[in-house]
Amino acid sequence: NLNDDFKPKNDLATKLGDRFRVKALVVPTNPRDSALGRMQAVAREAGVLLNNVMHDDMVLGVAWGSTVSEVARQLPPRPLKNALVVQLNGAGNARHTGIPYSGAILGQIAEAFSAQMIHFPVPAFFDRATTKEAMWQEESVRSVLKMQRVADVALFGIGAFGGAIPSHVYNG
Repeated sequence: NLNDDFKPKNDLATKLGDRFRVKALVVPTNPRDSALGRMQAVAREAGVLLNNVMHDDMVLGVAWGSTVSEVARQLPPRPLKNALVVQLNGAGNARHTGIPYSGAILGQIAEAFSAQMIHFPVPAFFDRATTKEAMWQEESVRSVLKMQRVADVALFGIGAFGGAIPSHVYNG
């Protein structure tokens, strides 16, 4: 039961939940652990939670990034029927397409759930709003946007500009 997974386990989870009207899960970590160790602890908990909430016939939206990459590595195989994994954020930037990286993360998650994978082949950031508006009119992009809107679950990290582990999205 999703509600059992989200019972506040500490004061910070309760405060976040009350302030933003969300169900929050705060993973306790040891401040003496490395940044990578803390991220892995969070990713393990997120992987368990994701594994518990995903079921047959569900659509999982995934916004790739450093933490989500670690969550993907933590997921145990659990084949589902008719599951879809759809990319939520674009991948390209001025230096590279980002497709190999984002595709690998989505691929790991799709493989864990035996799910179909749907890429979102657009830049992560646009130089001009008019370019984005034009791309959003393309039928291939519109079909992905439609799948994003019907996602049952969204997996994303918030990243950090100056964190110890570089944010792939912000770096791009």
